[in-house]
Parts: sequence; structure tokens; C-alpha cells
Amino acid sequence: MQARSFSLVLALGLGSMIGACSGSDETGTDDDNTADGGASSGSSSGGGGSSSGSSSGTGGGGSSSSSGAAEPTTVRGKVQVIVNRRCTSCHSGDDAEAQLDLSNVGNAVGKDSFEVPGKTVIVAGEPDESVLVQCIEGDPGGSLGRMPKNAAPLSQTDIDLVRQWISEGAE
Repeated sequence: MQARSFSLVLALGLGSMIGACSGSDETGTDDDNTADGGASSGSSSGGGGSSSGSSSGTGGGGSSSSSGAAEPTTVRGKVQVIVNRRCTSCHSGDDAEAQLDLSNVGNAVGKDSFEVPGKTVIVAGEPDESVLVQCIEGDPGGSLGRMPKNAAPLSQTDIDLVRQWISEGAE
């Protein structure tokens, strides 16, 4: 599994993301194909073979794809790909960490934070007030630390895209 994940990462031009899944090789990869439309039914079982990563790259620049799936064109779709790749190994399903299921990132808009009482996970139009942004940028002086835990931080490009999506209303 490690060799396949490593090859997929290199093929997508995401060398900086190696090791970022914190031990889960396949979590969220099938959902990458539905990033523009949010969550889909029946696609969270893992697996996926060679077609699973064709739309998850943000800088693939010409790598061939056997699945024919296009990269997302909306900011939200691109954010969902990032979240699927980096967050849903812990934050998905009924037993999600911090009771935060990010398998459909739109569901976190306006959601009260379990970890930071009185705060909101995503405040539409206000990235600096959003607990999600505080977590991915690092929470200096706070109790949350930087997310994802036990993995490399998100790239500045990915953080900027999340901030852009929230600034534009998180729709």
C-alpha cells in the first residue's frame, strides 16, 4: 500500500504531501471524484484502484488518467479535495474526532465547535473567526495545536484556498 500511495503522490505532483495521511493510505480518495458536489452515497468504502487519485491533484499538470474524472472547477470542490485528502481520515462518519464530520465540508458551515465552546467551525465570510482555519494554520497559545495531527501541515497554497472559500461565503 505504501508504494502505491507514494507513486500516486508523485504522479500527481504532490511530493510535499507524502506522509500526510497519518497512516491511512486510501481514506477519502474515492470521494475526491465528487468534490464539486459535496458528499456522495456509497463511495466511502476505500479502494478504488488506479482511478482513485485522478482528480485529487492540485498540480498534476498533465499526468494521465484512466478514469476520465475532471479536477474540480469550483473553489469549494478544490477545498473538498484538500479536506478529503488531509482531514477525513479522522474527521468523517458517526465517530468523527471532535464530532466533526468533514466528508461534506459544507456541513461544517455554521456548526458549533465541540472543541472550542462558543466558537464556530466555519464562519461564512470570516476565515479569521473560523476554528477550522485556526486549526490548519496552527493555534498559537491555544489548546488545539495544528491540524492534521501527527502529519505534515497543509501547504500555504491549500490554506490560502480554504481561506478564500470561507471569505467568499463558504458556499
